[in-house]
Amino acid sequence: MKSRIVLFLCLSVLMIATAQAATQLTVTVVKGKVTYMTGQGQRLPLEVGDIVDEATVINIPFHGSLEMADRSNDKKYSINAPGRAPVSVLLKDNRNSVEKLTKDYIKSTIGQLTGNTAVKGEVVTQPAAITRKMETVKKSGFDMELDLDMNFDMDMGLNMGFTGEDLIDEYRKFRTECLQTYANFFREAWKSYSGEDPLKLPEVKELPPQFIPVNANGEEGEAISYEQALADGLRGETVGPEESTSSWFSYIGKVIKRTVKNVKQKIKKDRPMPVDKVHDEAVVEIPKEVKAPIPVSPVPGGSGVNTPFQFNVFGTDFQVRLNDECRFKLRSVAEDAVADAIQSFSDKKYDNLLYDCLKIRRDFKLSDWAYYQVLKELTDKFCGKGTNEATLLLGYLYSQSGYKLRLGRSDDRLLLLLASQHTIFNKVCYKIEGDRFYVIDSNIKSLSISNASFPNETGLSLAIADAQKFNYVPSPTRTIQARHYPDFKVTIHTNDNLMSFYDTYLRSTINDNVMTQWSVYANTPISDDVREELYPQLHAYLDSKNQVEAVDCLLNLIQTGMPYEYDDKIWGRDRVFFPDETLYYPYCDCEDRAILLSRLVRDILGLKTILIYYPGHLAMAVGFTEPVKGDYILYNGVKYVICDPTYIAADPGKTMDGCDNSTAQVILLE
Repeated sequence: MKSRIVLFLCLSVLMIATAQAATQLTVTVVKGKVTYMTGQGQRLPLEVGDIVDEATVINIPFHGSLEMADRSNDKKYSINAPGRAPVSVLLKDNRNSVEKLTKDYIKSTIGQLTGNTAVKGEVVTQPAAITRKMETVKKSGFDMELDLDMNFDMDMGLNMGFTGEDLIDEYRKFRTECLQTYANFFREAWKSYSGEDPLKLPEVKELPPQFIPVNANGEEGEAISYEQALADGLRGETVGPEESTSSWFSYIGKVIKRTVKNVKQKIKKDRPMPVDKVHDEAVVEIPKEVKAPIPVSPVPGGSGVNTPFQFNVFGTDFQVRLNDECRFKLRSVAEDAVADAIQSFSDKKYDNLLYDCLKIRRDFKLSDWAYYQVLKELTDKFCGKGTNEATLLLGYLYSQSGYKLRLGRSDDRLLLLLASQHTIFNKVCYKIEGDRFYVIDSNIKSLSISNASFPNETGLSLAIADAQKFNYVPSPTRTIQARHYPDFKVTIHTNDNLMSFYDTYLRSTINDNVMTQWSVYANTPISDDVREELYPQLHAYLDSKNQVEAVDCLLNLIQTGMPYEYDDKIWGRDRVFFPDETLYYPYCDCEDRAILLSRLVRDILGLKTILIYYPGHLAMAVGFTEPVKGDYILYNGVKYVICDPTYIAADPGKTMDGCDNSTAQVILLE
């Protein structure tokens, strides 16, 4: 008990000292009914000329904003995102901004507010207090803990000088106001919209892979095509599962198969150096990093129902606090009925539910699409799959998590329309006020839609910044072996649950540029489970080699160790694999191979890579930092040497016949 008291006193002293040294900010612009909280828990209007510190609790209402100037470091702070929290917490919200200005500008701005060239306001640095000339704020004690971190670190204690229950009540009032405003939009008449036909992927005839035969003396022959290999009857005998995964060449005949275990060093032909061709104009921009959207306001935990509700998504168990008290029934899908149901979500019994969902998103590092899938499974299980109640609860959780959506209606059915930062293929699209909204679970092309919105909503991003952490269920053992390096063999397992998640993924482009359709896949990290098993094996074999040797080994591993097959034959359509999928499925095509190789070269060797698109074919290239001969593409002063994993047995620097590097399109990767 004594130790806790000592710790509490130490923290109090530390916070007092921190508050006394807090940065002092002068309010320069106020839009809307922005308020602050005094040490006694009163809410008062915030006015231009007031001086606040980083511990001051401020409420930014819908469509309100605030600007503050800091004379100590010549910065202007703009807070545009709605929320109620200390200034220091609000400034962590990535929707708000900080701008560095000149000393003269700051001095002039503050001088205009005060009628002279110096600010003469009294400043009190106690937590959660503002001093004006007409107000004296009493010093208050430290007697509470509250979770306020905008990054949802809900274990951080902030002593604000008033009771925890008071501040939680403030949060609840704010959230009630938010949902009241939001619900009122739904009471207005919904407008009729017509959707656009689903955008189809352009059909391009895929170039077949080519092979460079090597005779018993190690001499290379002329390249032959996939069709020619089949026509010449090189398929040969059937082999067992273990052998078939070890070498692609076990599929194409007895002659080649006999040389697999005793390969002589190839006699490589010298190739002329290509003429420089700068590709600056053909380069596709790298997609910008997308962070998880910020919720409508910080969500306090600890209130609401506490009964655990369990559900399973992609073989992974999740748990939120939810019970029968939270069930609701829509009277109809009319405007008022929908609005009443949305307004009911402001009841404190739902607080823990939203808190738990956001915590799941953070703890499992879920991408936007994975988070949507988790919310959908949760609401389907709780409300009934495909019911209007499930749709509405999903929309509430999704929108309150910071995502942009609209609610549509067709006869007696509710549908969600998700705004997307990407152009999505094969889904009906509705254009509303310049944004694209997609109906994920239907092909309905005529809807009545409510345009109810939250400020600072964020559209869905299909990028995957972090490896998704679904429960690990290992796939069957797979062995992959390089033909030209018989001692280069790796054994791997992938995650069956991750494959189930990837199977739901939407094909898309960025900024309507069809070249970007491969960026999401190539920039997605390989799963932690595969990294832990595969990467040590690769490092053990490659770390002693120079860059060219190491890339050649990886190139040959994928060229000769992974069977090729056309997507339309296996899937009946074009399908792109994430790197884990290429390691999982028994067959892959050119784009899958190029994406996997680019990922491995970046991760294992630390070299830059690009994807290269020729009509009907995707290859890749490596930015070596050591001299390398062969074909290359020049971008930004860097020579990216062609490495084509579908040009079987080709070394780095060789371009497949029929592909023109001078007109190739370049796709930059992270």
